[in-house]
Amino acid sequence: MNMPQPLKILQASAGSGKTFSLTAHYLTLLFSGENKYREILAVTFTNKATEEMKTRILEVLLGLAKGNPSQKIEDYRKLILTAYPVLSAQELQFKADKIYRKILHDYSRFSVSTIDGFVQKVIRGFAFELGLNADYNLEMNYDKVKDDLVNKLDEALDHNKQLLQWIIDLAIERISDNKSWNYKFELYNLIGEIFSERFQIFEDAVSTLGLENVDELFKKYISVTKSEIKNFEDELIALATEANEALNVIGVETEHLKGKSRSALAKIILVARGDFSKIEPLFNLIDQPEEWFQKNVSFPEAYDTVNPILQKLKTHYLTHLPNYSLAVAFNKNLYYLRLMQEIAVLLKEYRAENDNLLISDAQKLISGITEDAGDNPSFIWEKVGNRYRNFLFDEFQDTSTSQWGSFKSLLTNAMATPSQDLIDHLIVGDTKQSIYRWRNGDWNILHKHAKLDVGAENVLEESLEENYRSAENVITFNNFLYKAIPLTLQNELNENLSTKPESISKWWQDQHYQQIITDIYSGSTQNFATNTLKGGTIKIKKFGKDHAPNEARFTETVFRDIALDDLVEEIKYLKDEQQYALKDIAILVRSNSEALLTVKKLMGHNLPVLSGDALLISNNSAIQLIINTLKVLIGLETQTALYKANCIALYHSLHDKEIDANYYLNLNSKPLHTLTSVLPVALCENWQSWLQLPLPELVEILIENYGLKSLTANLPYLLAFRDLTASAGKLGEKGIISFLTWWEEDGIKKSLPSPEGADAIQIITIHKSKGLAFRAVFVPFCNWEIKGKPNGTFWVSSEETVYKELKGIPLKYNEALADSAIAKAYYEELLYNNMDALNMLYVATTRAKDYLYIATMAKKELKLSNMGDVINFTFDEQFDENGVYEIVDYVNTENKVEESNFINLKSYPTTTRLSELYIPSEDKHLKHLLNIEKSGRKGSLLHDILASASTEKEVDVYTTNLVLQGIIKEDEKQKLIGSALEVLNNPELQAILGKASESIVEKNIIDANGKLHRPDRVLINADEVIILDYKFTLEESDKHIEQVNSYKTLLSEMGYQNIKTYLFYAVKGKLKLV
Repeated sequence: MNMPQPLKILQASAGSGKTFSLTAHYLTLLFSGENKYREILAVTFTNKATEEMKTRILEVLLGLAKGNPSQKIEDYRKLILTAYPVLSAQELQFKADKIYRKILHDYSRFSVSTIDGFVQKVIRGFAFELGLNADYNLEMNYDKVKDDLVNKLDEALDHNKQLLQWIIDLAIERISDNKSWNYKFELYNLIGEIFSERFQIFEDAVSTLGLENVDELFKKYISVTKSEIKNFEDELIALATEANEALNVIGVETEHLKGKSRSALAKIILVARGDFSKIEPLFNLIDQPEEWFQKNVSFPEAYDTVNPILQKLKTHYLTHLPNYSLAVAFNKNLYYLRLMQEIAVLLKEYRAENDNLLISDAQKLISGITEDAGDNPSFIWEKVGNRYRNFLFDEFQDTSTSQWGSFKSLLTNAMATPSQDLIDHLIVGDTKQSIYRWRNGDWNILHKHAKLDVGAENVLEESLEENYRSAENVITFNNFLYKAIPLTLQNELNENLSTKPESISKWWQDQHYQQIITDIYSGSTQNFATNTLKGGTIKIKKFGKDHAPNEARFTETVFRDIALDDLVEEIKYLKDEQQYALKDIAILVRSNSEALLTVKKLMGHNLPVLSGDALLISNNSAIQLIINTLKVLIGLETQTALYKANCIALYHSLHDKEIDANYYLNLNSKPLHTLTSVLPVALCENWQSWLQLPLPELVEILIENYGLKSLTANLPYLLAFRDLTASAGKLGEKGIISFLTWWEEDGIKKSLPSPEGADAIQIITIHKSKGLAFRAVFVPFCNWEIKGKPNGTFWVSSEETVYKELKGIPLKYNEALADSAIAKAYYEELLYNNMDALNMLYVATTRAKDYLYIATMAKKELKLSNMGDVINFTFDEQFDENGVYEIVDYVNTENKVEESNFINLKSYPTTTRLSELYIPSEDKHLKHLLNIEKSGRKGSLLHDILASASTEKEVDVYTTNLVLQGIIKEDEKQKLIGSALEVLNNPELQAILGKASESIVEKNIIDANGKLHRPDRVLINADEVIILDYKFTLEESDKHIEQVNSYKTLLSEMGYQNIKTYLFYAVKGKLKLV
């Protein structure tokens, strides 16, 4: 029997049963030992995927343990029994039950985790060695960190003269380029790069150079860069001027030239003026005298004089263009790069000052730990508490270089001791679904590097070829699409490089880039599965000027409007004529702005939608009302006019009340207590005392008084917001000001969880749609760039340039770099951008089960600049006269009616009972300080003393604690003791207290409806139970009697018999039997 390879790399196309394969592999390993779950680490990329995998594993285990005969469980049962032929079905059932119970009792060692979760587990294990506090927080809000760093940079200008000079020079440079002096917007964008893995190379290089040498180095770069640019441009201008003057002296005029004003020679004057875009056409005239002049026109002297000048021009241009193009690109970021270096220093200070660990630093730390471990990671397992012998990686195409670097050593170490019976490790991914490169994901690791890094001889490669998700027509359409488009893109790239220098072409070939896209997509063809449905509908609609005859220009805005109008009609048809449930329809977009446009359009047609923006808590009017109110409460009267105006507008809008414009006049001079005609009276009158309350309780009072309780559409947002106020408090954000600061930084981005089962159309980005599937998928704006976003930042190696000391530099991505000294990096980025765009389309179209709609924008000239152009080119001959390509064969399936577990709330459940339960002991007497009780502060304090003490000693101890807590002053203590003892010494009361064998003090009784009741004292004797309640008011009330009678009823229901109830009116010294 041959020993299996220790690692399987499984390429799993969309809908091919990846989760099934992962679960099956995990379970197969699991049954090799009862405690095997402790030795398997399964890594996924999202919390949702983690939860899905854990749930699936436990569901199948439970099904196996119970002998579930369903096909779903049977498929797994067969695979496990095949792997373990010595096991009988009954033994498998017994073993599954045992393993299932062990996992539940040892759940923390059931290791299915996100990659970040595992990294955090390791780092927490090494917190001491890494110099971290054991209770450090993970900081994932980069915007907050960027704000702090920019503020620190401003503070540094006060004492760092060199830095100040750099800022001044940058401002002057910007003004000379006709830009605003304000550099912060561009700096803010570039600062984001300090959190990327690529920045580490630059940061390490600067650190090696030493901070004291950085200024001199950057001054040298300024000199070299500006010199390169000036020398290149000056020489071109000089040669062009010389050629132009020679033509003028000889008497050559535009009319003499071949092509007249269109001739490249006619434009040489523009080159002399600095327009270098007109240079390259001149090169076609070199050594070609017949192309210079009109027939019957001869200027041999002009040719003899100017041709050598053009040769010099070409030689200089081609020789120096690479370094010139790089210098121009580097110059755009030069000053910012110096500031980034300063920011990197400030980032170190930020780390030292804060207990927060940046998520970007986490990967760097884990890399250092695994590097130190080398071939023996045993000390890592000691810290983590688990020794992992088996690794399963999901969504591997999104792994970054540093993440793979960390796991590689752990994996290779585990591979060195294979089990010899099973395939120990599994990598699952799909290169075609790699769309997270902006988060450092690198599909090339899955494509080739992983296999090479662990040794090809140790790897078994397989692919899943059936599609279990889509209907036949959708599968066939996608099979055609991903055969045609990769070939189109690959040919376009190869043709682009064919005109470039031989060194570039050779490098392209050596990297196998001339066929990489077609290679990756060669395995995209999928087969039908046994459950594949017949039929399926595909519609591609190309919208052009003909669809908007009344528009002067067919712009992208016009295209979007037309596409959305058509989309609405298609959705209505699916809903009304084809009985599609709205929850089975998804609209996939690229950006939040596209999502917002789509949401507005659909809501305008009364079509319910679910989207990220719609679910943002901060976008809800009721929440905005509460936030604005909090800002009014803590602000200065003269500075809160805008917040007051917002409160008035939102309050009236939520209750559909008319708004009088006069409401908004002179709000900066109107205190809150004068606004009772436009805002709730209780708020205007009591806001100062409300400010003393804990934030969660204050929020509930605002909900109550603004009448938000019964606005059912707002309830989910109000409940979520209430939770946020509580959780923010746990994070240390105490008080309104701290909460509002947290809200602006973090809270404003919080969303409601997407409610599963809600019958609404989902509008989501393509990135977030990964892993999901819908019956109908719409891609209304198929127009994303295939060459990448111009002027986006990308990092290149500077090792072979004049900037070699920095190791790596960020440049603005543009086509001019194709002729620069870093042309290879540019073309590699261009290839990756093409792959990103294609993968985006692949993810979008493979979400569809039986209906797919794509809208593209028609153009006069078919130039392949965006993905819509590529689709138009692919189906160019198949569109009808209206620009439509379609395959129509609707699939009829029964809509399953799922039982929902929703709770229908008709009003917000505000209550004070819970807040009373959870008041900390030190806050228990806050009500006395506020003098809330009708019976007065003294009576309220006496009530608490007597409810808790029944002897002189107990009274003394209790009042001493009140002094220590700051509730009462020392000089009040003796008066309170005297008053308390006066009550306790009452003969009638003494007789009752003295007889009790057991005394229960201020304990809660919960009735059948969950309501709390708290008698002051319950005294238990052998033959009777006495309820005693103290009252410190002068008047005797029927409500007092009702209250103690309700206690009596409760105790009776609890099984107590012979119950007596007493009221003791302390002011009168009267004991009353009820």
